Amino acid sequence: QPEGSNSKKKVFKDKKQGKNTNQGTNQKNHEQDTNKQFEKIEKLLEKLQSATNLSSVNATSEPKDLTQQTESDSEAFIFEVNALAEQCNQGSIYLDSGAGRTVVNQLSLLEDPKPVKKQINMFSNPVKLTHQGTFNFKGVKIYPVYYVPGGLVNFLSVLQLCNHGMKLISKSNLFIVKYGNRIVDTFHQEGNLFVSKLQIDSFHVMPSMTPDWHLNLGHPCDSYIKALLKEGHISGTFTESLKCPVCQQAKIKNCPHSKMLPHSNSPFFKIHMDTLQINPPTCKGHKYVLVLIDDLSRFNRTYVMKEKGEAEEYIKSYLREIKNKLGISLERGPPESPQTDGVAERFNKTLLSKVRCLLGQSNIPSSYWDETVSHASLLLNLLPHRYLGMKSPTTTLHDCNCSIEPKTGLNILVPFGINVTTKITNPSSKIEPRGEILRALTFEKYSDGLRLLNLETGKIRVSRDFTPTVVNPMLHESTTASASNHFFADNQVTNTYTRKSAVVPSAQQSKHYDYVPYYKQAPKNISSSISQDNIILGKRNDRDSHQLMLVDIVPYAQALSDPLERTEWQKAMDTEYNSLIAHNTGELVPYPDKPAKVIGGNHQEHMLHYYETWASVGRNETFKVMLSLVINFNYIPYQFNIETAFLHGKMDALVHVKQVKGYEVKGKENWVWRLKKSLYGTKQAPRMWKEKLTVTLNNLGLISAQSDESLFTNSDKSLLLHVHFDDGFIISKSESKIIKFISNLNSLLKLKFKKRPTQHLGYSLTWEKDKLIINQSNLISKLLRQFNMEDSNPVKTPCNGNILNELDSDTTNEPVEVTLFQQAIGTINYIAHHTQPDILFSINQLSRYSIRPGHCHWSALKHLLCYLKGTRNKCLIYNRTSSKDPLAGWADADYANMKDDRKSISGFIVLAFGNPVCWLSKKQSVVAQSTTEAEYISMNICTKQLRWLSYVFSDLGIQGVQPTLYNDNSGAVIISKQASLNANTKHIEVRYQYIRDCVMKKLVKVVQVSTKDMLADVLTKPLGVIKLQDVLEQLHLKDFGGVS
Repeated sequence: QPEGSNSKKKVFKDKKQGKNTNQGTNQKNHEQDTNKQFEKIEKLLEKLQSATNLSSVNATSEPKDLTQQTESDSEAFIFEVNALAEQCNQGSIYLDSGAGRTVVNQLSLLEDPKPVKKQINMFSNPVKLTHQGTFNFKGVKIYPVYYVPGGLVNFLSVLQLCNHGMKLISKSNLFIVKYGNRIVDTFHQEGNLFVSKLQIDSFHVMPSMTPDWHLNLGHPCDSYIKALLKEGHISGTFTESLKCPVCQQAKIKNCPHSKMLPHSNSPFFKIHMDTLQINPPTCKGHKYVLVLIDDLSRFNRTYVMKEKGEAEEYIKSYLREIKNKLGISLERGPPESPQTDGVAERFNKTLLSKVRCLLGQSNIPSSYWDETVSHASLLLNLLPHRYLGMKSPTTTLHDCNCSIEPKTGLNILVPFGINVTTKITNPSSKIEPRGEILRALTFEKYSDGLRLLNLETGKIRVSRDFTPTVVNPMLHESTTASASNHFFADNQVTNTYTRKSAVVPSAQQSKHYDYVPYYKQAPKNISSSISQDNIILGKRNDRDSHQLMLVDIVPYAQALSDPLERTEWQKAMDTEYNSLIAHNTGELVPYPDKPAKVIGGNHQEHMLHYYETWASVGRNETFKVMLSLVINFNYIPYQFNIETAFLHGKMDALVHVKQVKGYEVKGKENWVWRLKKSLYGTKQAPRMWKEKLTVTLNNLGLISAQSDESLFTNSDKSLLLHVHFDDGFIISKSESKIIKFISNLNSLLKLKFKKRPTQHLGYSLTWEKDKLIINQSNLISKLLRQFNMEDSNPVKTPCNGNILNELDSDTTNEPVEVTLFQQAIGTINYIAHHTQPDILFSINQLSRYSIRPGHCHWSALKHLLCYLKGTRNKCLIYNRTSSKDPLAGWADADYANMKDDRKSISGFIVLAFGNPVCWLSKKQSVVAQSTTEAEYISMNICTKQLRWLSYVFSDLGIQGVQPTLYNDNSGAVIISKQASLNANTKHIEVRYQYIRDCVMKKLVKVVQVSTKDMLADVLTKPLGVIKLQDVLEQLHLKDFGGVS
């Protein structure tokens, strides 16, 4: 190395001398050649010393792999950063062959950064390193990478690239970095430097406008902001508290207590708890706030509640999260003594102060204070605390390795209530705007999605794709004038917690039916589904984001965090993963050049990763007809379930997926699975399974019926099979045929089977001699428990006689919780369509108000739940009958009973061998001009259903059945039989004349009955107690107390 060289390292490669074949070369000639080589190297190094940037790389025009150099290569590759030009771009990364480690100048570039204390020499000067973490280099994880506060640029170490399995290929004026066959990045020459632009996730990068940290952090005091910015090495400006009008109105300081209480020495050893009542209630009915504060770290967690009785469940849930920590001590104090728990008292005041600030700055109605409390709690966990030596609670827990939830980065915070532009999921047309302006609330729990409010509709959606429209909207003229409208008066906030214990608030369970209570987390069967991250939903499954958040699927990290449940979760996941391997679901391959973007959070592309998705499922009517056949013709029923059904279907397109988290193959962590089978969550999985099943059944001698693709029969109709996804119901008069078929199917697909099943497709089945009892009492009991209606007083009718006027008379404009109302409507609607036709009319009327229900609609829903409480033991009983009509339908209509549009309601019920198999209650699509026309329209709808069921009968081997249609309107019956065209009938639309054509061809027989014998009356109008009981008796809906 020449004297005076101040390079941090010199990387060069000597020219390799060819083997001297001349044996007579003397030592002197050899020394001369060596001196010439050193002279060339000295000249080259002098060039490097005079350069202010990265020296140019001597590379030929042909590509060359730097990691595969041989001794015959004659070029010297020297591309080391010795100094930097002033114009270097901080948003770029520079290739450096002399650096042993990659360094960055932005902490946000590191994943999972951890504090370190190290120094390195850079440009002959010592540089302090404060953090180390993982750097995501265009999809390849590099570790360790160091953070240099105040660094000029980002350096990428060539040595680390090679150590992580990447190759560098030189080409004229650029370097190409490859990982396997995939090009990771390209570095272009700028002057004497090789540079590439950084690509940072747009969600984690705030707009270029300067944020006001006083606003973003929810109006903390100035010292907290300074400490937080200093800790995060963030530069920025903020409004001083004394100059903020919102702070002046919202903050009130009290004198602190002089007596200090002893504190904990470890996290979660002592937890302070308190309950606040805030008036008025939110639009969702929340009245209370449960606060829990860790004594050591001051880390807080808040829960909004509708009833105080919910506090116990929330506390138990919180304790389960920290069960593996040091434990909890109880501090008891006398009631009405806030000094014994000053931490909680002080936190309550701080929390309410911040809530008032956030509501005052945003002008969001105070009915959304529950969202404000959640955001205030998040900010208080991020802000420094004097008790912690100006450290934040989350940082304190992180330093103790006791974090129970991921830390929210400061760079993703947005001011509460700010206007943001977010993407419209389903625009109405191609020329409509793709974005809408909503108000930002707080972040969804355990998610990076932001809760966004539409003030016009009151709906809340969750999205991670948003752009703030204004960064500093505060301190405008209208804020001061209107802020006072959102502040809570002192008499509106009440401490309702009687301190008998520092752990469980005093709460006694009482009857309360005004609002829907807290409902528990739904169980998850991991053996039949996969993580929510891996599920791809089509457009038909898109719903309002606020509704989608009701599906509480346990994340991977949360499932393994509880030591009590970790073993069971791990065992279930091992079983599922072993099942994937056993079925040869896919093969592990290197990352492809053009990877298929699918399950790892992306969407499949049509005609690239899938072609068709539709797959038919078994119809409920067909299944009930088969049940009626079992009772009336002595068929023998069997049930079977196919295990891991979707894993049997073969993929019809090339799809790659990421490896299962926690089960990555060692040494191949960046490899991916190329699917061979239709994995759960892929869009074509149902169709691939249906095709596989159809081919398998065809090979076993069963063919699909024309009336129902999920109905399979053999050639002589002696074996009948109904399939719903992976559940099969098979009947035959010969049990040996069933056993033989199941044995053959079991040799091809692993399955479980049972004779005379007690549960199938959500039905409870009780088999008796010449009788089958069908009910859903378990589902009804679960519904009553879920909505806290188990102790309600039963009523004798599903609705009041004046229900239509009552539902239309709600003028209070005080909506209840929409999503919970819709959840109740959906569950009851499912029960009504399957086993209880007596409630179908009532639930259909309530469904009309599911978008914006009011208090009168909730009262009507409670009335219906009380009716279900009294009739949950009523069962649909299938009897062996001697009915003269194997297939009969009853059609009825209620003329012009809808006040808003004066449309009529149609209703029909169909009986197969005297047992009800399907029913319908529906508002007509046109305005009928007479009772006769309304009844005629209902008859037409019922006729279409009867004609389809006659085809089902034919596929089941029952030939020559002429359905009978019953109606109580003489005019409609006459019109269906005679083509009489006059002034009273000519206005009836042509499409409703289908029934007349069927009657003329003797495909359907029409019979008139009296009104008192009309079974479909219960589907079109509210009935009195006596009439309702008569109809239920005729529909075989009877109380069977032995069923529970």
